[in-house]
Amino acid sequence: MTHVRVDDGLELAVRRFGTRAGLPVVLQHGFAGESVSEWVDSGLVAALVADGRDVVTVDARGHGLSDSPRGAQYGEPRMAQDLAALIDQLGVDEVDVAGYSMGAVAVLLLAAADRRVRNVVVGGVGAGVVECGGVDQRVFKADELARAFRAADGDHGVDPARARLREIVLAGGGDPLVLAAVADAMHRDDMELSKIDQPVTVIAGDGDALAGRPALLADALRHGRLIVVNGDHTTARHHPAFAEALVRGLRS
Repeated sequence: MTHVRVDDGLELAVRRFGTRAGLPVVLQHGFAGESVSEWVDSGLVAALVADGRDVVTVDARGHGLSDSPRGAQYGEPRMAQDLAALIDQLGVDEVDVAGYSMGAVAVLLLAAADRRVRNVVVGGVGAGVVECGGVDQRVFKADELARAFRAADGDHGVDPARARLREIVLAGGGDPLVLAAVADAMHRDDMELSKIDQPVTVIAGDGDALAGRPALLADALRHGRLIVVNGDHTTARHHPAFAEALVRGLRS
C-alpha cells in the first residue's frame, strides 16, 4: 500500500494489484466502506487481475486508511477531484474506472469531466442518479444518517439500524462525525449525464433498493447498458455474474 497526496494536503491510501502493465483500472468504493472489503474480499480485484488488468484501488477521504480530518471537504465532487489527482500521479493517458454506490456517483462525475476515462462500470445505483442527483436519498436518507452519526451513545431517538451502523464504524476505528460530514455533502444536484460519452455498464442487484429502476439510468446515458444480477446492495457484488459484468464492461 502507498499513499497519494492530493492538492489540499490529504493523503489517500492506494493499493495496486496485477502486472502494472497496460491500461489501469481505478476502483472507488462506497459510503462507510473501504477498498479491501468492497473490492478485494469480494473477489472483484482477483477477477480483474485474472483478466490481465492493472488494478488500482483507493480509500476515499474519510474512509479506510486515508486521511479523515474533521473540517475537510467531502462529497462525490471532491472524490472525483481526488480520482483525477490519482490518475495524474499514475502518469497515464487513459484509465478505466468503476465505482460502487457513492463511488459510482464519483466516477460518473469524473467521466463527465475527464477525457482520460475510457470505460466506466457503476454498481449499486439506479434511478436515483437521474432523479436525485446521486445516491437515492429517498432510500438512503443521508440527513437521518448524519443525525444518527452525530448522536450520543444511547440516544433512543436514533433509528436502531442507523445506530448499529454507527457502532460498526466505531468498532472499525472510523470517525462517525467525519462520515456525518460525508453524508451531508452527498451530491444532490442534477447530474450532467449528457456529458458522458464513454461506454457505461450499469450493474444492479435485483433486490437492491438503492439501485431501483436501474434501466432509467442506463437509458439516460448515451452509451449505457444494464446488467441485472442477483442480490441486494450488500450481496450483489459478491455474485459471480457481477464479476463477469465488471470484467466485460471494462474490457470493451
